[in-house]
Amino acid sequence: MIQTAPLTEWRVVGLQAVDLMIQADTVGADILPGVICALDAGLNDYTITERGDVGSLVRTQAIQCVQSMWKSTQTQIDAESRHLLEGNIIRLSLEKMDRVRLQAARCLKQDLNAKSVSDVDVTNHRPFNWRVLLSLVQKAHYKSNNIPRILAAVEVYQALAEKPTARADTLKKLVSMLRTNPYPKVRTAVAECLFLATGDQALKIIDWNKPSQAYNVPIDVRSRPVFYTFHKVLSNTAGTTIGTSPFSDSLKRRRKGAASALNKPSVASYVGHLDVETLAFVKEGLEYGAAGTQSVDPMPMIQRLSLSLALTLNWGTRLGSRNDPLFHEITEVEEEISKFRSTSGNMQDYVPFLRLNPFNAGSTRAREMRQRRDVYLTKLNKDLDDRMAKGTHKPCIQANVIQDKEAKLNKEELTSISLTMLSGGLDTVTTLVAWSIALLGQRPDIQEKAIREIRKTFSEDEMLCAPEDEMKCEYVMALVKECLRYYTVLRLALPRATVRDITYEGKLIPAGTTIYLNAWACNMDPAVWKDPEVFRPERWLEQPEAPLFTYGVGYRMCAGSLLANRELYLVFMRMLSCFEIEKGTEVETHPVKGSSDPTSLVSLPHRYEVKFRPRNEVKLREQITAKEKVLGEC
Repeated sequence: MIQTAPLTEWRVVGLQAVDLMIQADTVGADILPGVICALDAGLNDYTITERGDVGSLVRTQAIQCVQSMWKSTQTQIDAESRHLLEGNIIRLSLEKMDRVRLQAARCLKQDLNAKSVSDVDVTNHRPFNWRVLLSLVQKAHYKSNNIPRILAAVEVYQALAEKPTARADTLKKLVSMLRTNPYPKVRTAVAECLFLATGDQALKIIDWNKPSQAYNVPIDVRSRPVFYTFHKVLSNTAGTTIGTSPFSDSLKRRRKGAASALNKPSVASYVGHLDVETLAFVKEGLEYGAAGTQSVDPMPMIQRLSLSLALTLNWGTRLGSRNDPLFHEITEVEEEISKFRSTSGNMQDYVPFLRLNPFNAGSTRAREMRQRRDVYLTKLNKDLDDRMAKGTHKPCIQANVIQDKEAKLNKEELTSISLTMLSGGLDTVTTLVAWSIALLGQRPDIQEKAIREIRKTFSEDEMLCAPEDEMKCEYVMALVKECLRYYTVLRLALPRATVRDITYEGKLIPAGTTIYLNAWACNMDPAVWKDPEVFRPERWLEQPEAPLFTYGVGYRMCAGSLLANRELYLVFMRMLSCFEIEKGTEVETHPVKGSSDPTSLVSLPHRYEVKFRPRNEVKLREQITAKEKVLGEC
């Protein structure tokens, strides 16, 4: 009926109905041949009327049906039918009409990336081969300044690059595409992303701190690429964090200000703040968890710890309770903002014409978060200004920088430092502690080893451990580093951008190329570790000088790594010294399988519950009370 329907609209509606049937897994073997015929007809519908190529509406809907069919686990089609549909999709991925071509390219990429597709040479089993497909794709974008056409071609290239039999030719064509295309805007649109797969490659390709002597060219990757959603929509008013800013004189001033506040002597001066916040964390675990009799979600506790420390260090004000409305507002907004920083979660960053949609949900949401963030940033800054005017403010980063006559930072640069402190704690430290507690709840053996080592220095009469401890408990420090390695929270470190052309192994990497450090792969490098996929803290006692890529490398390495390590160490020491952590609810702790949102900037676990069972409740309560009294008198 679909093939014979006289009106285009009827054929589209018919295919929409077929799509719903496929998604509902109701296409049985008895009607499947008819569905295949209908899809074949739809993929070849080139009806032309006075309105133009109205058949493109049918072709687009038919492609959608094929996508649904390839996603379906119930709809089983024979090899001949699959070959028929694939041949049509390949042809459509190269046709003239942008809308159809892009939809077909996405469909083809989905099929090529499917687990059911073999990585062996399939030339003798498919009605096409990789070399012919590469040639056709190259013809589609060669010397073109049509952005949608190039993006469609790149999507096919990305899929083909994952196939061993096509990888070499694909990469060669991508390099050629970047070197020879005469149009600057095309080169910008298809800035090649180089994934550094292992730690060896990450260190070999570039000396991240100074010009390379090996290639006799200055290699500068200190900049960051600019993404539409985060940089141009979300950051339109308050600006960007230090970590996400392109290289400039302003960035150098901000990094200098942040570096002085986050160097080793400065971090040592923050021990008092760490003492207060980690004590509050332990007390909350004891009371919130009803002394281990009740399972609790630790995430709010972790968020309050990180957020309060960030507010204390940057504005000189604490956040004592997770019931504070400001806590809920900041954590909700910053969590959403983190999604906009993602390099893979915002399609409009890579497909420019999507930005023209007046109902674009991504841009609308980004503007909303920008406005809400501006409100609490303004309040925090105003409150600090008032305290400084009255002379009642406490020493903090913002006040120190404002009073530093040599810093010469403007309002936007001060805000950038503030945003850096907020996002750094809530994005990375919070996520790492969340993963770690989930794992410890399922690994009592690790807890037992840790408490034995802790008790060598701190007895049950010192369950809160001295905050001044210079990270001398080697096993706990090894545990912290193993959590940082195994749970690489930013699997793709924030991307960098080349400032000038680079030649690497005879290949040209043009200026403006985006370079990603695959920190996850670097931390899992089998050339460094014989058992990289095993969680084993002892590895850091065996190889204390082994590289750790979680904080990045080189000039744009995380400026707050010293503070983060000190905070994590004290959290782990006090938490393990005071509590046995028991599993409350089931949660997947594998760093890949357990990720709640693979497209997010940071890799978060699913929400879960644990029990914080005190090792000695009476002594713990006594020590908390005594510690609070001492801190109250300080």
